[in-house]
Amino acid sequence: MRESLYRHMHLGLVLAMAYPDAREYPEALREAVRAVAVDPFWTAVELPPVYDSELAPVVRALVSSAGLVSVQASQGTILAERLDLGDPAERGRCLETLARDLDSAVALGASAVALQSGPETDDARRPAALRATAELLQALADAAAQRRLDLLLETFDSRADRKRLIGPTPRAVRLAAEVARPNFGLMLDLSHLPLLGEPPAQAVRDAGPHLRHVHLGSCVLDKGSPLFGDSHPGFASPGSVNGPAEVRDMFRACFDAGFFAEGRRPIVSVEVRPQPGETGETVLAAAKRTVTRAWATL
Repeated sequence: MRESLYRHMHLGLVLAMAYPDAREYPEALREAVRAVAVDPFWTAVELPPVYDSELAPVVRALVSSAGLVSVQASQGTILAERLDLGDPAERGRCLETLARDLDSAVALGASAVALQSGPETDDARRPAALRATAELLQALADAAAQRRLDLLLETFDSRADRKRLIGPTPRAVRLAAEVARPNFGLMLDLSHLPLLGEPPAQAVRDAGPHLRHVHLGSCVLDKGSPLFGDSHPGFASPGSVNGPAEVRDMFRACFDAGFFAEGRRPIVSVEVRPQPGETGETVLAAAKRTVTRAWATL
């Protein structure tokens, strides 16, 4: 592809995955944001929630001064708080906890908040869990709209590792149609598609107009590996199943489905995590080379 990829997308980085300490330590978060802010390769960043009223404006100023587009990644909140969006008994706690994340996103100047669903359940309970999830997401999307935020739901594997309700792309699309809010959409992650058994072309085509955001990453399918599952290894890490060819396929699927249509510049973010014995710098360097090679072979 001769055209610059930046014509078609904002290329982002999931900050707390590339810099794991950023989620726990304020100084690590500041340094990670600075590192992304001064690197012109990135034009977007996905930030963890920041509840510190003194730290949030510092992070926002760094992001703004660098001209970065930002999204808040709240998937970790759902895991850390063990929120089940599909349990009606949990509705109040989910709304209260995630409303705090919406306020954090406003303080950070983010344009959207990304979530994941609750855990997968059995066939008998799934319809009720899906209804409860849709109703909760409607309420959250309405609350997000009042704050001028979009709401994104990321699909995860439902059987292999994370075992989330959402889940296979067709199921996610049915849920999105039921939520039916203009500020609500889906996020597909290239690292989750092998765990779901979905080729990129199929997943992007199935998601259709509900697709708002894409992650580029990898996973390990070898069950004998300590990194099996949704470990987000670097593209060059041992056992990683995605590389330049798979990223290229994801780019091609996005073009074919109109996700990269003229006049649109959606966020496409790299999500990789350094594994034991690796450094963040080398994993990020490999990710940049992977994205560059993939785009060059389109």
